[in-house]
Amino acid sequence: MRRYALHFLVLVNLSLLAFLGWLWLDAEGHPRNIHWQAPAAQKPDLAGLVPALPLQDTADVSRFMAALDRPLFSPTRRPPPPVVVVAPPPPPPPDPLDSLQLFGLFAGKDDGGILARVDGKTRRVHFNETVGEWVLTSIDDRDVKFMRGQESRVLRLVRIRQPVPAVASAPGNPANPGGPSTVPTAGPSMAQKLEEEGRERLRLRNEIFRKAGLPPVSP
Repeated sequence: MRRYALHFLVLVNLSLLAFLGWLWLDAEGHPRNIHWQAPAAQKPDLAGLVPALPLQDTADVSRFMAALDRPLFSPTRRPPPPVVVVAPPPPPPPDPLDSLQLFGLFAGKDDGGILARVDGKTRRVHFNETVGEWVLTSIDDRDVKFMRGQESRVLRLVRIRQPVPAVASAPGNPANPGGPSTVPTAGPSMAQKLEEEGRERLRLRNEIFRKAGLPPVSP
């Protein structure tokens, strides 16, 4: 039995050896495929390497606007209310009493009032007459009272005093050192200048009184 098995194995090996020889040798007994041959050049297919992008079509913008006007996650799906821009209030008008110049007071049997410059114009304001939103209600001595609703304001007539000429002191008379020293008054030029300024102010005031129909003020 062992002898037949050995013969069988030898026969199988010889068959495999003949098969390998047939694979390696051609019909003429020369070895096959022992020389390397360069493969043929192939053109790369770049288009196949990059995936094709979808075509771009024009989107319907109205769908996005509808989503903004009616939000999906809003309970009421209502657009937000429009923003209302409130303009700032206009500044209040200027108070006419801030620029009022009080010149004088007058009183009659059944009437009284003031003489003043209002908005650049000289006018007579009687009792219960208005200056802007203010009403002239009363005059107490030189205090003039105006009312605007529950608000009151008092203006005072200021009396302008003429300046007193300055007096310059001088040392004693050098010709009489033992005698009393003399104090001369200001020079004639300064006194004359002050007198002319006082007359000019008086003239301007009388001119304003004359236009208002009031008697002039004596010096």
